[in-house]
Amino acid sequence: MDFNQVLFNRHSTRSFQEKKVEREKLERILKAGYYAPNAMHENTWQFTLITNENAMISLAQVIQNALEREAYDFYGAPAILLVSDKKTNPHYLANCAVALENIFLQACEEGLSSVWINQLKLICDEPDVRRELTALGLPEDHYVGGIAAIGYEKDTRKRAVKEATVKWVE
Repeated sequence: MDFNQVLFNRHSTRSFQEKKVEREKLERILKAGYYAPNAMHENTWQFTLITNENAMISLAQVIQNALEREAYDFYGAPAILLVSDKKTNPHYLANCAVALENIFLQACEEGLSSVWINQLKLICDEPDVRRELTALGLPEDHYVGGIAAIGYEKDTRKRAVKEATVKWVE
């Protein structure tokens, strides 16, 4: 696809097939993420890719409990990518957001769908959540700025796009 096709075809999905994502595609998605710009070129972020079903179930369970929800499952995606950065970095959230956009665009280029999941950034330091994140290799001094759920889309209907309000000042 050319860039405009990727840009205009990318959309969020919340329904994934059980089909596993090929490692080569995930490697290109990761590379797109770490090629994103970041504040001061410090590269203090980390990308934690989880494809292990038991690890995803365990993380989903602690998030579900922390948020006091009845269910939580990353929309059934076969891969999730946690983008984190140092808590002390005043730009951690912007760094993670820019990396996630590259990740979403590359996923589209690979014929995959994705969705941004935000909830974890608010509960990273709750004890059970932090314990689970540490077990997954996330540094203690990191917050998760967002999660990309990635996989093959189950429902391929075209989505309507709302146009943004635009003000030109000339």
